[in-house]
Amino acid sequence: MNDHHSDLGIAFATITGLVTDRIAGHALAVATAIPHDAVGPITTVLVACTLKLVDYHLSRRKARSDAEHAAEVARASFPSGPTRILAIEDEEGGQLVVAHAAEQIGAAVEHATTVRAALVALGRDRGLQLVVLDLGIPGAGNPLAWAREVRAAAPPAARILVVSGRDEAAEVAAAIGATCLLKPHSIDTLADAMRAALN
Repeated sequence: MNDHHSDLGIAFATITGLVTDRIAGHALAVATAIPHDAVGPITTVLVACTLKLVDYHLSRRKARSDAEHAAEVARASFPSGPTRILAIEDEEGGQLVVAHAAEQIGAAVEHATTVRAALVALGRDRGLQLVVLDLGIPGAGNPLAWAREVRAAAPPAARILVVSGRDEAAEVAAAIGATCLLKPHSIDTLADAMRAALN
């Protein structure tokens, strides 16, 4: 299923639902306007038709809801554009390594060199798929507390790859459900770690 077909299905279901609403409304108005002393069979037929239309409308509403849900699933399964990565790294050498590794896996990378810039980027881009986190960024304070702050600010679906030379890096990564890569490392090693984190 692609977005175009999903959108057409949603549009068709919406138009059908609106038309059914209008017909059901008119039928109900006619049925309720008939005097009580009118011929019984006519009233019975009109009420039965109204109920059928209402039932049809409800089934179309469910179909529309199902189509919208299917479209959302399709969009989530096939995200548009390249994988988006945020690299929280203050050292220029580290930024270059991340940039080259991201290029290897066909990803687009944004860099944040301060705590404030990182938190702003995490809150702004809810489509981030991977955060490459350096625990030693200036002003971050306690590594575990900083890592937890990043995890809380990042999109729920985003993966986190802790890249650090600190002794406690693996323990911190485990505490927030992230993967870990110790410095120093090569561009190829980082690219492989990114792929593994994304998968």
